[in-house]
Amino acid sequence: MVVIGVDLGTSGLRMVALGQDGTPAGQVAIRFADTEQGAEQDPRRWWQAFTAAGRLLAESLQARGEEVAALAVASTSGSVVGLDAAGEPLAPALLYFDPRADAEAEAAGVALAAEAEALGYRLDASFGLPKVLYLRRTRPAWRARLHRVTTPSGYLEARLLGHAGPLDWTNALKLGYDLLRGEWPATIESVLGLPLDQLPPVVAPGTLLGPLDRRAAAELGWPAGTPVVAGMTDGCASQLGSGAARPGQKNTSLGTTLVVKAITRELPHDPDGVVYSHRHPLGYWMPGGASNTGGGILRSAFPGADLAELDATVDPDRPSPHVLYPLPGTGERFPFRRPQATAFRLGPPGQPAYQSYLEGVAFVERLAYERLAALGIETEPVIYATGGGSESAAWNQLRANITGQELVRPALTGADVGAALLAAGHAWHGDVVQAAAAMVRPAARYRPRTDAFEAAYARFREELVRRGWWP
Repeated sequence: MVVIGVDLGTSGLRMVALGQDGTPAGQVAIRFADTEQGAEQDPRRWWQAFTAAGRLLAESLQARGEEVAALAVASTSGSVVGLDAAGEPLAPALLYFDPRADAEAEAAGVALAAEAEALGYRLDASFGLPKVLYLRRTRPAWRARLHRVTTPSGYLEARLLGHAGPLDWTNALKLGYDLLRGEWPATIESVLGLPLDQLPPVVAPGTLLGPLDRRAAAELGWPAGTPVVAGMTDGCASQLGSGAARPGQKNTSLGTTLVVKAITRELPHDPDGVVYSHRHPLGYWMPGGASNTGGGILRSAFPGADLAELDATVDPDRPSPHVLYPLPGTGERFPFRRPQATAFRLGPPGQPAYQSYLEGVAFVERLAYERLAALGIETEPVIYATGGGSESAAWNQLRANITGQELVRPALTGADVGAALLAAGHAWHGDVVQAAAAMVRPAARYRPRTDAFEAAYARFREELVRRGWWP
């Protein structure tokens, strides 16, 4: 028996099948054409990709004699789909990075000010609710025929079930759902004009939504009746997929940007609105934030370079002569919020080495965990490391030395893995925490082995204080 996890992203779809102990039984990835990766995407194309991947995986599983115990879907947060009464999309979906709903975001921010302040977020155009308001304002036919607002994962779940079902609460957050009260705020209708009956019922991630519809089963080549389990946003699913699933554990995803998240029993409050929280499937909290720096800076600083070759120049136990805050542009959002912040460099004249950039990102990572600690968030001295940056052994050792914490890189990572854990929690293990403990396997561990970076980090922090960015 296997469970299936699906990750619908901006540029493609990934699907993985895992056994009860986390052993992979198959994985399929489908990349969208460049013309299909914009801020507006046809949801029907998502379903075509889903069924194509599903058939490929079904063939592989049938050849191995495997059956599917359950499945779950993760997708981007803040993207929206409008469905008519028949469950068909009214128009292309608006993805999270569509910038056109600024005016609606301002209005929604006022209407939901109390909810945003309680959870620590700042509502902007990347949220789904402003996009729905924008579509209502600019597309009268869309507004007239709208029956249900949902998200990419909600759309795929509706196709799997044969009808629109509940939405998980991580996806509901950016549509304005109040995670503390467990309800849609009345001001969404009374102030913003969106009827609450057009918003879906909300359930915890990992909740059984229902059986796989026979028509969807025929398209996929999977058995009708297979349990479909509520998924999560891709960021939350990736965190669980890293192995950081219970209170006290934490995850850094180092991709284009640096994303840091922890798990707590109580909701932390950040008066500056820098740290915000999602709700864990078991009711815990998942506080964190995303920096504007990360692995993307390497491509801009060293265009065309072979980063694996540059890794060979790194001495992870000896600091470079330069201290950097490696921002790619103007503005920082986490671990502090300064819209006018820019990159800085300390040290001798000359171009900083590749290692200086790696150290700079690691300094930001350490600062991020200090920010969480300042809010009373207690974590174990282990970072579950995911993202493309975690593939670099040299960078991982640097990060362990600079943060003073052990880094654990899982053998499998991604939102599809996290979605599979949600399915496994329903099918076998009781809940997603137990599923992560049973199924996530470490591929490598990196332990701190020097304090040689303390002086450089002190200079880094002193410069932040001098500029008025920290604390």
